[in-house]
Amino acid sequence: MYTQNPGWCGGYDTAEFISREMCCVCGGGRELDDNGDDDSGDDGNDGDDGNGGDQSVQDLVDAAA
Repeated sequence: MYTQNPGWCGGYDTAEFISREMCCVCGGGRELDDNGDDDSGDDGNDGDDGNGGDQSVQDLVDAAA
């Protein structure tokens, strides 16, 4: 959504989602390695423990659309 409408950044934030902190298009987010990890330490959600870490960003964007 934000990719096609970057002017929306900051306009539709919720208590759980702050676009300028969490959305790559809006200047937030983190780069991921090939395993979907952000290399910032052990957050317990590294994609191999069944906690959804293997869900891609595109999957999340598609689900929100």
